[in-house]
Amino acid sequence: MNLPFLIPPSANFSARARFSAITLALAYLFIVIISRQKFLGRVTYHTALYGLYTIGIIFSDTIGTMFSERIKSQGDLERIAAEEAEKLGMSKSFKVNFHNSQLKEGHASKLDDGTYEINIGHFGSRRSIVRHELYHIHRGHSDDWKKRTNLINILYYYFRWEPQAVVYEVFRIKL
Repeated sequence: MNLPFLIPPSANFSARARFSAITLALAYLFIVIISRQKFLGRVTYHTALYGLYTIGIIFSDTIGTMFSERIKSQGDLERIAAEEAEKLGMSKSFKVNFHNSQLKEGHASKLDDGTYEINIGHFGSRRSIVRHELYHIHRGHSDDWKKRTNLINILYYYFRWEPQAVVYEVFRIKL
C-alpha cells in the first residue's frame, strides 16, 4: 500500500522513524492475530498488550520530539544540556557535541576517562532528545554499553532502559 500523502518518495528517515514504523507494523500484526485467532490464548494476549504498550511509548516519543525546541548550534546544545542536567539533578560530568551528520540522531556513551559524551544531530537535534540521553547517563544505562554484546543484554537495554528514558523524555517522570 502506497501512501504518497504521508510519505514522500524522497524522504530520508532517521533510525528513530524507522524503528517507530516497524513497531507500529508489528503491533498492528499482533492486534490482527488476536482478533482473528482467539485460540492462541494468553501468549498472544500478552504479546498484543506489550505491542500496544510499545506503540504508546513510541507515539509519545515521536510527538514529544516533533514539538520540542530545535537545536541549531553547539551553543544552543550546551545551554540546553546545562538546563536539562540541572532539572534532572545530575552530578555526572559530560560533554556534548553537535553535528549535522545524518548517521546519528542522539547517542550517549561513557568515555575511558569516566566522563560521558552526548552526540546530537540530524532529527535528534531537539531538546527532548538531550533530555532522553541525559536520563540514560543519570541512571547509568550507558556505563557498560560496550560490554553488551549478547542478544539478551541488548534486548534488556531496549525493553527495560529505553522505555524508562522515553517516559522521562516525554513526561519527566523518573522511573
